[in-house]
Amino acid sequence: MTAHAWLEDDFGTDRGDGLKHAGVDFSLVGLKAITVESACDGSVAETGTSDAYGLHVIVDCGSGFSTLY
Repeated sequence: MTAHAWLEDDFGTDRGDGLKHAGVDFSLVGLKAITVESACDGSVAETGTSDAYGLHVIVDCGSGFSTLY
């Protein structure tokens, strides 16, 4: 990412019942035309909004590996 507004949720944040947040959530609120680069060469497998991921893009990297943004 070239920029972000703030960090919404850190890796390892306690989720209760022994669960921990397994990612890092960056906010892009109020920013426009922010470039986000994938960690792999791949193809977009999914875009959408969900309770679990919020606004997101999933990139299929091949060989059973994908990344979530």
